[in-house]
Amino acid sequence: VSTQDKRQINTEYAVSLLEQLKLFNEQQLCTDIVLIIEGSEFPCHKMVLATCSSYLRAMFMSGLSESKQTHVRLRNVDVTILQTISVYAYTGNLAVSDSTEEQLYQTACFLQVEDVLQRCREYLIKKINAENCVRLLNFANLFSCEELKQSAKRMVEHKFTAEAFMQLSHDLLIDILSSDNLNVEKEETVCEAAMPWPESNTESLSQYLSSVPSQITIDALSEVTQRAWFQGLPSNDKSVVSMPKFFKPRLGMTKEEMMIFTELCSPLVDLHKVGTVVTPDNDIYLARGQVPLKNTKTNHSKTSRLQTAFRTVNCFYWLDAQQNTWFPKTRMLFAHVRLSGFL
Repeated sequence: VSTQDKRQINTEYAVSLLEQLKLFNEQQLCTDIVLIIEGSEFPCHKMVLATCSSYLRAMFMSGLSESKQTHVRLRNVDVTILQTISVYAYTGNLAVSDSTEEQLYQTACFLQVEDVLQRCREYLIKKINAENCVRLLNFANLFSCEELKQSAKRMVEHKFTAEAFMQLSHDLLIDILSSDNLNVEKEETVCEAAMPWPESNTESLSQYLSSVPSQITIDALSEVTQRAWFQGLPSNDKSVVSMPKFFKPRLGMTKEEMMIFTELCSPLVDLHKVGTVVTPDNDIYLARGQVPLKNTKTNHSKTSRLQTAFRTVNCFYWLDAQQNTWFPKTRMLFAHVRLSGFL
């Protein structure tokens, strides 16, 4: 089809259609399916649900018994979460909050609502921090969310602590321990993270220890720590003592007391009068500032010139130093410029 034959989409009609669907849903007009969740009934339209959810589309169009039913019971779905997804299906508006995003993601994963999944992924990635990164890494791994998993993993590597690793599954622990990007100053920190882990899991200690030693840089440990390590190994695993006498330092072992950054990448938006903070852990944040709107012409008695108008914003960015990329985080409560009221 040539470009000339393509007709421009009538956005006004599209918006009007959504408004009519919302009205039909609110007044329960022409509904042809009732979803039953926890004893509550939700009259809906099959066409709308099938457009939004791949799971429901397959159910309604499969030719099986469910496709002929007027009432369908959904199990393991929260009423409030379904209402949120229903509002999105009829309006395109999605309400995501700290209290619902994980459960919303789980339900959207079950119903196969890809747009909601993408919005939840973006929301979760923005809220990753040192306190929740291990939990979100487990969550991302459980639901095979690779984008969230990699973002959470980078934060875990950057904020490596031995105490947090008792929450990780065996596979995730091995994945983290094998990383050269761990922000640790000595290998003993990694060793401490690995050893307490079996106490909180049902897997046998022998099976666990058979895979962990290869992830520990033995030659980076002190002699005292090495002796304690090998004494705790089953006899058939002590062959690791013959490992090569060299090791690649972890990322944290190569850092200096002072870090100097030059030519940092630009943030996602054109920020002016932005506030910058560097924490004791070498995290860099940008907060608030102004963004240009448009050029406006100002007239004076003798000259006229273009002047740029600005809008104050409440954005908040964190620099991922490994990727040299700014990641947007949860916005500040108030729009402002510079660092006033930031710290």
